[in-house]
Amino acid sequence: MRVAPLAAALLLSISSLGASVAQAQSTAEDRAVELAHRGREYFNQGRFQDALAAFEQAETLASSPVLGLYIARSHRNLGHLVAARDHYHKVIDTELPKTAPEPFRAAKSDAEKDLDALLPRIPRVTIELVPASPGATLVVDGAEVSANGPYDLDPGAHEVVVREGDAERARKRFVLQEGDKAANVRVDLAPSGRADDVSEPAPASSEGSLVPGFVVLGAGAAGLLVGAITGGLAVSAESDLAESCPGSVCPPEKRGDLDSANTLALTSTVSFIVGGAIAATGVVLLIVRPGGSDEPTSPAVSLRLSPGWLGVSGTF
Repeated sequence: MRVAPLAAALLLSISSLGASVAQAQSTAEDRAVELAHRGREYFNQGRFQDALAAFEQAETLASSPVLGLYIARSHRNLGHLVAARDHYHKVIDTELPKTAPEPFRAAKSDAEKDLDALLPRIPRVTIELVPASPGATLVVDGAEVSANGPYDLDPGAHEVVVREGDAERARKRFVLQEGDKAANVRVDLAPSGRADDVSEPAPASSEGSLVPGFVVLGAGAAGLLVGAITGGLAVSAESDLAESCPGSVCPPEKRGDLDSANTLALTSTVSFIVGGAIAATGVVLLIVRPGGSDEPTSPAVSLRLSPGWLGVSGTF
């Protein structure tokens, strides 16, 4: 590779246009020379993206095979192998007059050598549609491609989108390795979207109703209220019996009142215990929200109370 002659040719490619033309375009050429120098410095530093930008700007001002060669090499070193291939071909296909300077001819020769070394590195992939869909449109990395294939792509990650009309049939990501010439990507297509192919959407799942939790929590609160009321009545009855039953011994006529007071006390204790348990259950139901389904049913809940028992029953 003749690096020094080609680097020198960056200036020659700009300054060999003829004295009269050069005088008329001195400002553009000065800028092209500056960009060519800057691009070569970036290239030698390994700053290939910056070098590419500088060479491309210079090429718009003063086109030459030398600048085209360095554009191709910048793409190659960035991993843009397909773009590098295309730019090498552009340099090789450039027709030069017999009077063209030697660096121009050297650039074409070096482009041929670089291209021979590059081609085995470019991956080639075939995209297989299952089932086959002759009318499908393939878009790879945002660009529409022929549905026949195979395709030359850069190494690395890619995405293919399969469309039929305005409908997207499939989307798939894949990765290609450098030099892989037999890569195959299978894309399973979704239904075409015709009326007889459309599947009913899956019903949305329900998180369950909050109603059971509130009902049970209300039942628990009712139990606590019953406990408070009967507890108050029990305390009042025991207070009345204290005067009639000295030493906790009641005369026969007061034994009925004593039994009632004991029943109220027992009911109060049970109501507090059961009411607290039911209230705790209601809190749990509010958290877990049971009974989630596509067709929620209304809960059936009932509160049962007797002098010695308080509970809740129902279905959720």
